[in-house]
Amino acid sequence: MAQFQPIHEKDKKRFALYDGESEIGYLSYTEQAPGVISADHTIVHPEYEGQGHAGRLLDAIVAYAREENLKIIPICAYVKKRFNEDPEAFQDVRAELA
Repeated sequence: MAQFQPIHEKDKKRFALYDGESEIGYLSYTEQAPGVISADHTIVHPEYEGQGHAGRLLDAIVAYAREENLKIIPICAYVKKRFNEDPEAFQDVRAELA
């Protein structure tokens, strides 16, 4: 199986995966406040589900948050689930809601 690498499409505020010219999926985000983004939606097209693509997209946004010293509000159900399953792995980037 090919390893697809997420591409940061800053103009669209998302990380996307492509198989050649075909989009596999994406994780979109929104800037909420200075230093805070929300992970809004994670979409993987059905024919690519179950192959770890959502995890690659999550890894990409977390790496971006760490590089840019950002916090992430997990809005998306997938991101929220992963943050809750392994809180220690994401504690440095998870935004605490007031």
